[in-house]
Amino acid sequence: MGLAIVKEGLCDTIQDAGRKGFAASGINPGGAMDVLAMKIANALVGNSLTEAVLEMHFPAPVIYFHQPAIIAISGADLNAVLDLQTNHQALQLPINKTAFVNAGTTLSFKNKIIGERACLAVKGGFNLPLWFGSYSTNIKIKEGGFKGRTLKAGDHLSLMKKHPALNASNQVFPWSANMQSWYADPGTCNFLAGPEWHWLNAASQKQFTNIPFTLTAQSDRMGLHLEGNSIGMMQQQQLLSSGVNFGMIQLLPNGNLVILAADHPTTGGYPRIANVITAHLPKLAQAKPGTKIRFLHTSLENAQELLGVMQKELLQLQQAVAFKLQ
Repeated sequence: MGLAIVKEGLCDTIQDAGRKGFAASGINPGGAMDVLAMKIANALVGNSLTEAVLEMHFPAPVIYFHQPAIIAISGADLNAVLDLQTNHQALQLPINKTAFVNAGTTLSFKNKIIGERACLAVKGGFNLPLWFGSYSTNIKIKEGGFKGRTLKAGDHLSLMKKHPALNASNQVFPWSANMQSWYADPGTCNFLAGPEWHWLNAASQKQFTNIPFTLTAQSDRMGLHLEGNSIGMMQQQQLLSSGVNFGMIQLLPNGNLVILAADHPTTGGYPRIANVITAHLPKLAQAKPGTKIRFLHTSLENAQELLGVMQKELLQLQQAVAFKLQ
């Protein structure tokens, strides 16, 4: 029976690490906006780090569990509460913790405390069909995930694994993931120069790194839009459409910027002036509209070192939780 969506939330979809290698066919990668949150949640329930999760925004869904499950939530803190209907015992479920949820439990989210997107992982994963090697939902072409769309009230998600009932009560296990340092200082993002960085005049290059930009409410899974002082180029040049990636910063004709996000197109025709480093994409994915963002230039070596440290911490968390869940 798995779990059921009692009340739908705002754009709740199944996402994983995305589908790789199909850009030449016009199929964009998609995947979780906050890949780190996806991996933390999966590590906390003993899954592969890239197992599919339920990506949620606020207002978030109300979820009913027809069968027992081991779950974890990471990313945004939406004040999750577990309520076992048989005895009406409400239990807070903090983010970055592992919990046992018994059959008959309702999971709801009361308010947004911090962050924009939460990832819910279930031990064993969701029982869904793969599409081009991924479970990620591509809403635009209505493929992947659950019927290629956002989750609606009345939807049922079956689970890959059945868990025996431990007892009549839900419980939150004592361990937690301590990886919040990767979300610190959301207003500062390191970047590498993009292919068209040299198209900017000296004043614009200095402005890009010295004056913060504001994240707008226009932002979504396709792109994070920034407003600020208009960025100018040395000269207007014709640019052929070229491959783009998550984290690439494009300069729009009006002088504003957009950071391409998970649902970015496979190609783009705007100047690619910079790339946010991979290790700083998670905190960018959790930044709320109105956040002032400043860009700091860094080296490729530093970007690789930070990513290596993140991957090491994830591996340590995965190994520690696997030991505790034995």
